[in-house]
Amino acid sequence: LERTHHMLRQEKQELKQKNIELMLRFLVIKNIPYTGGVDVNEFFDESMLQLANDKNFDFEKEEEEIKNIFSLINSAHGGESFKRHDGEKFLGQFLISAYEATTYGLFKNIQKINELETPQKFIREKIESMWTHAPFREFSRAGVRGTTRLLKMLPITEEYFKP
Repeated sequence: LERTHHMLRQEKQELKQKNIELMLRFLVIKNIPYTGGVDVNEFFDESMLQLANDKNFDFEKEEEEIKNIFSLINSAHGGESFKRHDGEKFLGQFLISAYEATTYGLFKNIQKINELETPQKFIREKIESMWTHAPFREFSRAGVRGTTRLLKMLPITEEYFKP
């Protein structure tokens, strides 16, 4: 029983750490353009330090934007939003490509999306149909390097999520 309790506590800590990492990744993607030429993990590490040391970085504004975006994502599909959709239902595990595409695409278009009569419906439909969008599939499939994914997919998703 003690071993099970320890394992559950460890899993909870790992999940919390992963959520923090994903949030930091989103902050980087939305604030520092990836221009290539450096490994993606190195880019994220250096950019996180850059943001943390930026005395002018408006954390309150960022928190407000993040809450708005993730509230809309949650109301659309919740945790399923970052999984593959087969046309009928979500399948499999969390995919970093879906996370990056959805969060970045929404961030770039959030103002216009919020002006829609039913932003949740728009987001729900976009997330589901994203998997039928050939350019997204091309850069989100297994084997695509992170450098290629960020350079090619982010501009595509910015356009894709435009209302």
